[in-house]
Amino acid sequence: MKPDILDIHVIGHGLTATLERERNGEFLFTYRTDARTEISLTMPLKDTPDHFQRLPPVLETSLPEGALLEAIFEKLGKGIRLTDDFGILKLVGRNLVGRLAVVLSGEPIDPPDPFPANEHLLHILRSHNSRELVTRAMVGLAERTGLSGVLPKTFAMSSERETRVAIPAGKYILKTESQEYPGICVVEEVCMTACRKAGLGVPETILSDDGKSLLVKRFDLGEEGDRYGFEDFCALSGRSRKEKYDSSYEAVIKILSLFSTEPKKDIRIFFRFFALMHLLKNGDAHLKNFGMLYPSRENVRLSPVYDMVSTTPFLRKDTPALTFAGKRSWLGTRKLVAFGIEQCGLTENEALSSVRECMEGIGETIPFLRDLYSRHPSESVARTLQIFEVSSKPERSSLSFSGHRNSKKGT
Repeated sequence: MKPDILDIHVIGHGLTATLERERNGEFLFTYRTDARTEISLTMPLKDTPDHFQRLPPVLETSLPEGALLEAIFEKLGKGIRLTDDFGILKLVGRNLVGRLAVVLSGEPIDPPDPFPANEHLLHILRSHNSRELVTRAMVGLAERTGLSGVLPKTFAMSSERETRVAIPAGKYILKTESQEYPGICVVEEVCMTACRKAGLGVPETILSDDGKSLLVKRFDLGEEGDRYGFEDFCALSGRSRKEKYDSSYEAVIKILSLFSTEPKKDIRIFFRFFALMHLLKNGDAHLKNFGMLYPSRENVRLSPVYDMVSTTPFLRKDTPALTFAGKRSWLGTRKLVAFGIEQCGLTENEALSSVRECMEGIGETIPFLRDLYSRHPSESVARTLQIFEVSSKPERSSLSFSGHRNSKKGT
């Protein structure tokens, strides 16, 4: 095995390419002569190698961030540097989101006995200390988990015979709240529910009994265990994960237009997400929280919603993650309709109908949110309830179809 050469497998298509770290710190990427498919929508098959100054963007998609990256560093100490993306990829590469697996050159992608059993998943969901249990599992499996994001999270696998926190072939992602953001799993659960009721594709979610952890079904795995390609918009725009806030929602639409095999449909779906993002005050919809999902190059679509959370209950002065028209500001209903018409190609009636359906979805979620608040009271959940109540008021949607063109302010 060569420590500075990694094999890149496309699951279902075999060993596809290699990545070598050169002495100058740059990277040499080479497709094998027998490669059957590309590793990224932005990296077509070719006979000649490519040089990169940093990891190819598609390999950054699942690199750990936040609590998980800190757990890796704490566990391995001098064995790894937080800035060593290549070294981190060597650790987590077997278990990336999507259809790629990355291992040291010559190693198999399936270890014979990958991970010991941890706490049972059902026990975690039904316990009164799920945060402690999930955090313990995350620390134990940190260096083997390919997941990005700020919240502590790890892969979870369930089966009829046993239920445990584990990483290989995990069908779920298990998250827990951090001390900095108490109540955030309850908030994510109700925001995802509102998206579902508003007609967006949303994976299955299960909130733990104590409200401190959330189980989310992975959408990059098919029912028969097949793996779908997944690339976030940082990768598709050629940006590093450190640049996830350095873009605009106009750029998101351009990426959809370029890569989706059904761009008109996906842009309409994105508009509904964009409306909900503003109505729910989600200030974390950055480039890594949008992605394209594809079972094949001929079927590339906007992924289901993930990481939809109202952020202003935690950060009172938060603003949108990306710019629109050069600004980061929340849009009122009239300006949302204008965005749908001018940026997404919708008619006035279509845009207004979509916004109304989003508001109705929020309103239909309020009884569920009130019930969760009665069981898991916190300041952040109370603020989220206020956002839901304001954003679902019928009078906010009483707009004339032609009124947006002369309006200088959102309602």
